[in-house]
Amino acid sequence: MPVAESAPPADNTAWKTQRDAWMQSLKTKCFAGWPTADKPLDVQPAFSATHDGITLQAYDFTSQGAIACVYMWLTVKGWSIRN
Repeated sequence: MPVAESAPPADNTAWKTQRDAWMQSLKTKCFAGWPTADKPLDVQPAFSATHDGITLQAYDFTSQGAIACVYMWLTVKGWSIRN
């Protein structure tokens, strides 16, 4: 793929024009499927189970419209990322 040619903007007005064009391009080409407004995630605890000091927790949440997702969290008693 060829490298895109791009010169730095000459002044603040040129920068704002270039920035706005890039942002519009990103919105339409890269993020067109993303929701346009923030909506509540509706996080609900799904389950929690502990065995031998290991706890697994799951939470259901709504990601985008009708897309349901599960977030899982695993903890080990006496262990932290600093260990």
